[in-house]
Amino acid sequence: MSIKIDWTVEQLCLRCNKPMHSQKYKTRTDTVTYGGKGYCQHCRETLKRNPGAKVRDGAYFDDNGQECFKCKQYKPFADFTLNKKCRSGYNTTCKRCKIFWIHNITEDDFNNLLERQGNVCAICRRTKKESGSAWHIDHDHSCCGEKGKKACGKCIRGILCGTCNSAIGMMADDIDRLKNAIAYLSGDNK
Repeated sequence: MSIKIDWTVEQLCLRCNKPMHSQKYKTRTDTVTYGGKGYCQHCRETLKRNPGAKVRDGAYFDDNGQECFKCKQYKPFADFTLNKKCRSGYNTTCKRCKIFWIHNITEDDFNNLLERQGNVCAICRRTKKESGSAWHIDHDHSCCGEKGKKACGKCIRGILCGTCNSAIGMMADDIDRLKNAIAYLSGDNK
């Protein structure tokens, strides 16, 4: 099947909305016969790798998972949060990319911070495997504490395991409460 494309107008990819060519062509029309159907090279290659995929909300998905809009990696649906507004039923950005975006850091920033901590939780000093939970990015809530707002990225204190992150969250990041808890556990609360 072939379609006519007017190269006098900059053509945008139907999936990623980026220009399909780095330069505009002079006045002429051309016929594309290889099934591109308005997709750029990267998007066509993704479709070739997964021919049953559908294009919805800027990301490819099938019965098992979808491609993250940010990192462009195909992942199972378990790596995405539910969202009834999206046609696949899941957000188009994976949980990992969303966490980095919310905390305003890159994956390299995260890895460097974790490496400086010795690849262990900043509080309990256990590895991810020993703690049995995912890593959490801890930041000062008095700086960027509004729920749903993007953090500044400068108030990040460290990387914690899920247990330690929950513990200081339950104590509302209150140092006096934490001192009282230590005194209580030590038997010095009399």
